[in-house]
Amino acid sequence: MFEIQHINKPINKQRVHLNRLVKVAVREIFPDVSLDEQTVNLSNSQKIDVTHENVDNEKDFWKLTVQLLLRFNKYVQCCLNKIKDETLQLAWLINDIEILVPELRRYFLQIVYPKLSYESLNGCFEGAIRNMLDFLLEIPIISANIIVKILSEKCTSHLKLISSIPQRFRKTNREIPSKPSPYASLVLSPLTEFFSETSSILSLKWCKYCEIEVTDGIMKQCIVLMEDVLTSIKKMEDSLKILKRARDKPTGLSSGAITDDDKIRRQLAIDVNYFEQLVLKSGMKVNDLAKFKELKELVTSAERNNHYC
Repeated sequence: MFEIQHINKPINKQRVHLNRLVKVAVREIFPDVSLDEQTVNLSNSQKIDVTHENVDNEKDFWKLTVQLLLRFNKYVQCCLNKIKDETLQLAWLINDIEILVPELRRYFLQIVYPKLSYESLNGCFEGAIRNMLDFLLEIPIISANIIVKILSEKCTSHLKLISSIPQRFRKTNREIPSKPSPYASLVLSPLTEFFSETSSILSLKWCKYCEIEVTDGIMKQCIVLMEDVLTSIKKMEDSLKILKRARDKPTGLSSGAITDDDKIRRQLAIDVNYFEQLVLKSGMKVNDLAKFKELKELVTSAERNNHYC
């Protein structure tokens, strides 16, 4: 059986990940071996004595360990493909990997590597460890992108109300808008709720990544929907102008009057300005958002071209 001698030191919480993985590995490959928490405390090991009949030497033991860690990586990535709404679990997974990888690197290269007696295999061992860590490091970015996708879908679901803005002003004799639309305050709510749950879990790096990617996705969807609205009202204005010329009758489109379409454009501009305030309030910079400048230009140019600012 495997006998792993160790120094009697308390187990660091960050090392429990590795101990559990190796314990699972040994049980899966060698079901006859009985290991307890003390026996599997690899992080504090001084000497590795491998005497099981199915393992010839230390090389095979650590080859087994690397293979099981790669299998763990494969299992995690398969599970990621099935996740639909578990953003909190994904945040914990990112946190776990960020703790696990530095510990694995330190453990293998500082503790295990110097104890290998097969110098000709040291290069292969080091390369295998590096590849294994690279695979594990793919998990956080995959997880973060899934978080971005889930949050983007939740946030942009409120943007559908942009298409109903024309109905609020067309032939209703409403006053010129001065406040943002009700949907505007709801758009970033899923993102805010996510960070309130994970602020103590995710590192600043991943918080910023998710925040910028989700917000930029919101701006991108705003461009699509607002452009549709602006295109629609422009076509209607052009149709009325053609009708006026054909009939040679006034249509209420006098240059000095504020039309319903002007009110619609004004509302879109107010909503975009409100988004900008929310972005700045969150600590982001609008320059970090690739699509915000395009969105801002879309609504301001629409008002400018129609002589209403």
